Amino acid sequence: MEIENHYMSSILEKSWPKILVGVIFVILLFFVIWKSNIKEETYDWTSPKDLVLSEDVKKEYEATVDQIKDTDKEDPEALSKLAKLRDSGGDPEGAADLYRKSLKIKPSSEVMASLGDLYGSVGDYKNSEKMYLEIINNNPYDVETYNKLFELYRYKLKDNYREPESWLFLGWQVNPSAKTYFIKRIAAYYKDIGDKDRAVNYYQQILDDDPENPEARAALQEIMNIKF
Repeated sequence: MEIENHYMSSILEKSWPKILVGVIFVILLFFVIWKSNIKEETYDWTSPKDLVLSEDVKKEYEATVDQIKDTDKEDPEALSKLAKLRDSGGDPEGAADLYRKSLKIKPSSEVMASLGDLYGSVGDYKNSEKMYLEIINNNPYDVETYNKLFELYRYKLKDNYREPESWLFLGWQVNPSAKTYFIKRIAAYYKDIGDKDRAVNYYQQILDDDPENPEARAALQEIMNIKF
């Protein structure tokens, strides 16, 4: 019996650091859950009182909330409007919550884009990417979203795409009527990274369609005077 007690004591003596770490982890986990629950309970999207807004905008916020209450249902357009106001008032997390509420009621590329932009503004680039890709999946003719993906992969998610301009080429292929828009972005990109030959090629394509295009002419003049 003494041997068994000594053996158990030895095990406990060796294991107590791990046990202590485990206990601390459980305590921290419960604390995080508790804080989350407290936040959910105190979060009131119907009130602008904690937002940094002018009095006129606060009244606009309250009027929109009253509009929702009067119809006795959560209107997606009204929720999206409140989301924009919350974001401008300094509560991006609350704004994201309202955008998500709006999307659950009625999926919308415009609201997805706003949510994607918001995620990007707070550094949540993976969710920003998710929103933009979903827009393209639902509506491949959304020209601006191709540019947003291009910029996201170029500046924020560099490891995801070695050639971020591929999104501009894809947008051009899917939306041939927006050719000039995409060529301008492609040409500017190649100019920025110092690929003189490609930049000249695409600016020249713009001039082929519009010989007097001032932007392309100025860019070509600048390229010819720059040592890459």
